[in-house]
Formats: sequence, structure tokens, C-alpha cells
Amino acid sequence: MRTIILSLMLIVAPLVVVADEPSMPEFRAPPQKYTHQHEISRVGSPSPDTVVDELLIGDVTDKELKYYFYLIGTNGHICGGSGIAIAENGSYYYTEKTFTTKFESKNGKLNSWKEPVECRLRIQFDSNHASLHDEGNYCQRSHCGTRAGIGNVRFSRAK
Repeated sequence: MRTIILSLMLIVAPLVVVADEPSMPEFRAPPQKYTHQHEISRVGSPSPDTVVDELLIGDVTDKELKYYFYLIGTNGHICGGSGIAIAENGSYYYTEKTFTTKFESKNGKLNSWKEPVECRLRIQFDSNHASLHDEGNYCQRSHCGTRAGIGNVRFSRAK
């Protein structure tokens, strides 16, 4: 029984992620606000809660923009980030180097190691909407809590 519990601890522990609330960038003028309303489940709650995700966009030029996002996932776990995204092929991209943890079981021993990957967050606009897309889901590792993810979120322009 100890071996099974220890193995589960070794597999589960590296997947725990902690995300701090991102700092708000200093916008030169009030940013455009976009929202995404959805329902989340919470442990012990008989019905889902309605929450609102937020994306702020400001200081937009043909070369870059500043952004801030705050997403709420299952059990209130969050994803958040802010920074400068660079214009490329009709979208804006934020990139950063991060890592992913790989596992291998060999001769009854579990080995793990980190491999470098690139977090690539795409921000796109159309009419009254903005979309946030985590290409490869690598940004989730450094921007989200355990039960939250960025994936592909479509926001509506707030009035």
C-alpha cells in the first residue's frame, strides 16, 4: 500500500501549480474592457456559480498592445497575466520561455525532468469581440492555478 501512495504522490505533486494575481499594467489611457460570463462548479456547492472573466486591452499600436486578463476556473482557481503582446500576421502574441515536466518509468523507478517550451499567447480581435488562445497550452503552467486553464476564450466588448 505504501508503494501505491508514494507513486501517486510522485505523479500528482509535480502537477500542482500556483498562480498569483497578475499586476495591472500601467495604461496611458483607460483600457478597453472585454468580459466572458460562464458557470463554474465548486466542491460542496449543489449548483454552479456564474462568474465573469476579464480582458483589458490598451495602448494599442500597429506594433504592440498592453493586456491584462483574469480568468476564473473550477473551484475558483484562477488564470491571470499581463504584459506586452507583439503584432504578427493580424494577431498579437505574447511569448515567454517556460518548461514542461516529463516522466518516464524505467526498471520500476519513476524519473522526471524538465524540458524547455515556449508559452505563446495569441490575442485576436473581430468586430465586438476579443479572443485569448494559449497555443500548445504551455502558458497555463505559469499563469494558472491547478484547476484553471486558458485554452481559447472569446470575450465580448463591455459597454
